[in-house]
Amino acid sequence: MPPLIPVLYPSPTKVTVAIPASGGKSVPETVEVLEEGLGGLPALLKQKGWEGRDIDIALPNGDVLLIALRLPTRDLQEIDAMVELQSEEFTPFPPERTCRGWEVVGEHDTGLRVRLVLASTSRLQELRQAARDVGLRVRRVDVDVLGCLHLLKQTSPLQDGAGLLIRDGVGDLMVWNDGQLERLQHLGDVTSSTLEEVAEDIEMVMMGVETGSQTPLQIWVQGSPPDWASSPAAGMDWEMQQVDDGILAARGVMQRLADEVTFDLAPPEWEKEHQSVLNRRTLVRKVGSLAAVWLLLLAGMLAWGYMQETDVRDLELQVANRTGIVEEVGQMGAQVRSLAAFVDRSSSALEVFWWMSRSIPGEGGDLQVRELRFDKEEGVRFSGSSRGSETNLLEFMDGLSRKDELNVSYSLDSDSQGRSTFQVTALWSWVRSEGDPM
Repeated sequence: MPPLIPVLYPSPTKVTVAIPASGGKSVPETVEVLEEGLGGLPALLKQKGWEGRDIDIALPNGDVLLIALRLPTRDLQEIDAMVELQSEEFTPFPPERTCRGWEVVGEHDTGLRVRLVLASTSRLQELRQAARDVGLRVRRVDVDVLGCLHLLKQTSPLQDGAGLLIRDGVGDLMVWNDGQLERLQHLGDVTSSTLEEVAEDIEMVMMGVETGSQTPLQIWVQGSPPDWASSPAAGMDWEMQQVDDGILAARGVMQRLADEVTFDLAPPEWEKEHQSVLNRRTLVRKVGSLAAVWLLLLAGMLAWGYMQETDVRDLELQVANRTGIVEEVGQMGAQVRSLAAFVDRSSSALEVFWWMSRSIPGEGGDLQVRELRFDKEEGVRFSGSSRGSETNLLEFMDGLSRKDELNVSYSLDSDSQGRSTFQVTALWSWVRSEGDPM
């Protein structure tokens, strides 16, 4: 099981956070209510012994649309394409501003049963920015109701039919069939509703859903039940169960992730941006290490150069009194001049790596550098791959080639996973002019 991280649930009435115990190795037991928004969350996490920056989010039910699909295939790649078409048909948001997540929940005669969840990109970006403002990163996004059902299944079996979950006076109406959630309707405040209004909502949500049997309405209440719940009406039967404050979305989502559920509503671009940042940091660290080596080499070469200059001066003094050593003095002078050119910063390896970092396009395109080899007398070779477009790679190569002191050659290809690959050789111009020894 991967390490767990805190789960944030921004419900309509309050913001709660579940914090894992034992350094992320077990499901909590700490669920806290944030009285002043996210501002105090970093300090709270630190107080509870949590040092990480990543969090997961349990998205409120009112922010999502849940759709149950029966797809005529068992091929996961085909399912993804079908889900994309279904998303465009059902989404209440502009298609370009819709995030989707799906998971396989069972089988039917000719294929798989799939749960599709749609949400607004704007809403997710709003939550992501709120987390960023306090120095946190949103890793994954799950859904309130899925976390709650995960916990409710552990306390009592869910019978096919309708169920109503009421927390702090806010109701969520659910319908499940064959043991799986079929529909979800966020009702909002049900404390001011009448029994007739609730019955009408249930009838509308149940319309078109065929369940195996007619069972009483299951009601779970956290806190005080609404007034109408104490007066059953003719023709409407229910079973009510009180649940404690532990039945919270944040806790349930954490347990879902502990069971290695792969569902995620977060846009794929978020992870790509994160990987791009990590790649940049890795490159900077590598350049820093090479810079330290380069400085040590430079110090050694300067000391050697000083000694050589001293030898040249001694030879020049001897020329005044001796003959036959003029050629040797000339050779020593040439070595000193070659050394001066060699330690020139404009043609150094450090300059090459600095220019590499500067030439990476703005978003990085998920660019990864591998097999970087540096030779102090010749230049640098490196290879890598990118999930971005070939245009990003061409921009990177063009940026490298703009440095006058570099002779850059490269080749582009692709691997079996569809990633663009590249190999680059960057030589100092003075080396190439001597016959390209690499």
